[in-house]
Amino acid sequence: MKTRIIQYAVALIAGMTSVSSPLCAATYKVGEVVQNFTYLDRATGAPVNLTDYAGKIVVLEWFAHWCPFCRASAPEVERDVIKYYADRNGTAEGIAVVKLGCNVQPDTGSNKQSTDAFVKANSFRVVINDTSPARALQGRFTATSGQPSFAIISGIAHAVDRQTGKAVPQWQLLYSRFGYGATDQPTRQFRAAIDAVKVVPPAEPVVLGGLQYSAGMVSFRIAGSPRNGLVVQSSNDGATWQETGRAVPADPSVPFVEAADQSQRYYRVIRQSGF
Repeated sequence: MKTRIIQYAVALIAGMTSVSSPLCAATYKVGEVVQNFTYLDRATGAPVNLTDYAGKIVVLEWFAHWCPFCRASAPEVERDVIKYYADRNGTAEGIAVVKLGCNVQPDTGSNKQSTDAFVKANSFRVVINDTSPARALQGRFTATSGQPSFAIISGIAHAVDRQTGKAVPQWQLLYSRFGYGATDQPTRQFRAAIDAVKVVPPAEPVVLGGLQYSAGMVSFRIAGSPRNGLVVQSSNDGATWQETGRAVPADPSVPFVEAADQSQRYYRVIRQSGF
């Protein structure tokens, strides 16, 4: 029997297209990858990039110092989200959750003094100006002009959805919301979106090896991770491929085994879309 293994190169590509890409006109939907943006820290004048938060989960919070709903939301987001995770050394996998404040009011005169007081009272560490009337950054996350509004973005390079196992690309928008009602405090929703992200080790190339044929059975080992979504295909001619219907073993030390006749056969492993 002539049985061959064809290794299928698996590459997981996630992240930014270009840090200098201009903002697009469309509003982001949950599940889409957010482009990098650069604003200035209103306290120091230093550039603040989304990519500065690589490896963390970032909560964007748009506010105006005079807004009663902002005054209600800011201390609760700080206590129930930012401090909540800080007290637990991050998420279940130890990923830090940080807050980026976005001031929407002109940062001059009495507005500046009032914003300074609001920022200090509510423990904002970094704040940028996304001021009226343009609010260019806010417009990428909500079509409604108002405040407060929120966006939660995953800066984790290697992650999956804890429930589905599907890949969560770096800089994916996890959650977006406009408004913070007096009887509808959504901090539990914030935490649910954050907790859905599970950090996984970086992907390892899929490698097939250890081919053996005996008593009408072919076996070989499949190395590489993550293993979710891997499918074994076989072919008689190397051109037309069909799934074998047998699952890839979860343990890489356990060989893949199936019955095989004496004809020439090729094997390869592919990763299903969405994994």
